Parts: sequence; structure tokens; C-alpha cells
Amino acid sequence: MSVKSPCTRQCSLNNDSVCVGCGRNVLEIKRWRKSNDEERLKVIQESSERLSRLQEMRDDGFLSDT
Repeated sequence: MSVKSPCTRQCSLNNDSVCVGCGRNVLEIKRWRKSNDEERLKVIQESSERLSRLQEMRDDGFLSDT
């Protein structure tokens, strides 16, 4: 199996060094190419959860897109 990158080509890091497009942090992005499928699946799960939390914070008015 080959796990595809979650990159959405909307690359921009927030103040916590998390990509607002895919939810990965800088270290996860750096390590992606050398990661095995199990590690990649874990990164995808964690980055998805990160994006959900960021969206919830935006929806609640704690974060802005500007």
C-alpha cells in the first residue's frame, strides 16, 4: 500500500508551525518521504484532528483567517 500525501497545495504555516492546508506540522512534513505507511496513516489521523480543532476555534471566534 502507498499512502498518499494529505497535501492540499494550500501551504501556509500558522503561528504553531502547522500547515493550515493539510494540518501537518513542520516535522511531519519533513519526515513524510521517509515514513512508512503505518507512520503516514498516523500522521494523517493526527493532522485531520488538528484541522478539525482549528476549524472549531475559527467557528467559535477564537481564530481569524487574517
